[in-house]
Amino acid sequence: MHKQKKTLNTLLVFSIFLPLNHSSATDDQWQNSQLSSATIKAAQAATHQYHLCLDHEIQHIPLVGKDSRAVTDLLLKKCEPALEPIRTAFEKENVLPVVTNRYLRRKRTQAARNVLHAVMVGQSALPR
Repeated sequence: MHKQKKTLNTLLVFSIFLPLNHSSATDDQWQNSQLSSATIKAAQAATHQYHLCLDHEIQHIPLVGKDSRAVTDLLLKKCEPALEPIRTAFEKENVLPVVTNRYLRRKRTQAARNVLHAVMVGQSALPR
């Protein structure tokens, strides 16, 4: 009985390390090496427009008496449509939605950090 239990445990341990038999990528699935230069340029242009929008909005929003997180959220929501061309370009290249969403979430997170920092610096420079 003890030997059977040991053998079973050994099999379970080895089965964890066996590669899973995933189906191979089909021709209609996106692979990381398939993005065209036009798609990359479209994503870069949309990101640039997004940053320009955020810069413009930061300069024109009153910072007095407002919570920096609320101001940041407002700015990000105003400029959110500027990221839509990235989603469209990635859809044309058959990029998986999970990858597209992860990429856009990363862009938003990076922008949120930068905008929050800029808003906090701007508020700290205001006279009290």
